[in-house]
Amino acid sequence: MDTQFQQKLNSIKDNPKIKKALEVFENAQKTYEQAIDAMTIKQKPRYKGSYSSSLSKKDYYANISTTTR
Repeated sequence: MDTQFQQKLNSIKDNPKIKKALEVFENAQKTYEQAIDAMTIKQKPRYKGSYSSSLSKKDYYANISTTTR
């Protein structure tokens, strides 16, 4: 990369107003991500094929076998 360009980029990065704007932007991004996390329901299946986290593996397969017969 051109050294003049690199120096210009560094001087822009060191600008206190730019630093503050970046800080505000990053805080806003974190807040946004936290809000999205709060709105989404966390339901991680324990194993593939499971939709309900409340069922144990044995119950899940027992339900499968009783519903498919």
